[in-house]
Amino acid sequence: KHSLQQATSVCHRLTLPSCSTVSRWTASLLSIHTSPGSTEMVGIVCVSPEGFVRYWRGGTEDIPYKEIKMDMGGDLVHSVTNLEVSSGFAVLTEQGVLMLLKHSADDLLSVIRLEPPKGMLSGISKRVSSFLFGGGQTTEK
Repeated sequence: KHSLQQATSVCHRLTLPSCSTVSRWTASLLSIHTSPGSTEMVGIVCVSPEGFVRYWRGGTEDIPYKEIKMDMGGDLVHSVTNLEVSSGFAVLTEQGVLMLLKHSADDLLSVIRLEPPKGMLSGISKRVSSFLFGGGQTTEK
């Protein structure tokens, strides 16, 4: 005997943060946070190239969002990656600046700019960034 399990799919339309450079939107600017060892969605973050952040907490019917603006200092966001070991996301800019976007249990968003280390181990951050986000393409002329 076989039993048929019914799968339930839910689809939501999410409004992206404002962006003056529409042509710069890529899938790497959106990240979905799931519970470790589960497929249950905990949250979604989307960052515009200019640094407008929207965070939607999962599991709610109408999915309200929180929005903040990161200080980009003229830089643009390259990609966003979910950090499974923490309740946050790594944001990498086009100039190689790494920022930590954290969300708390009460839906507060905070941004921590990670400064490059100084000293003997300073080259390791570039290798870790390359590992997390993939190596950048270089063009030789």
